[in-house]
Amino acid sequence: MNLNLYLMITATLGLAFTATGTVSAADQKVFPGALCRQTGSSSVVSYDTNGRVHNATAGTVSLVCPIVRDVTTSKWNSVSVVVADRSYTSNVVCRAWSAQTDGLGWFQTSSSTGANPEWYVSQTLTFNAQGEERDNGTYYLECTVPAQYEGNNSGVLSYRIDEP
Repeated sequence: MNLNLYLMITATLGLAFTATGTVSAADQKVFPGALCRQTGSSSVVSYDTNGRVHNATAGTVSLVCPIVRDVTTSKWNSVSVVVADRSYTSNVVCRAWSAQTDGLGWFQTSSSTGANPEWYVSQTLTFNAQGEERDNGTYYLECTVPAQYEGNNSGVLSYRIDEP
């Protein structure tokens, strides 16, 4: 291949990559709610074929949702969780945690759904830039999901992390 042809192909490919948009260095991952596991309750949650977890019982349940962390020495940009709050008497409450390598964690931030007159609409709880973090530790969400309300199940539908 001659030099002129090589330069023309290289320039064309460079322009093609430039024209497709900017490259983002952010690391974003979305997880199905079905990765969440129940803790500390005798009530049993249900998992559906769409990757969601629901509370179909008469009692409140607590869920722990692991977050895969690729950037182990920087704080997250944001964490969000999409929930279904089908209860008119209780809220879905989630907390974003950061733990040390030995599993000890500390409370990061909390968010709840509040009143939701349109119970069929999902809600997104967002935890913005992290205040503190432990190098090489783990991240997870802890969500309290209210009991079934008049045959309607609340639950965690999905969650995501945006890392630098």
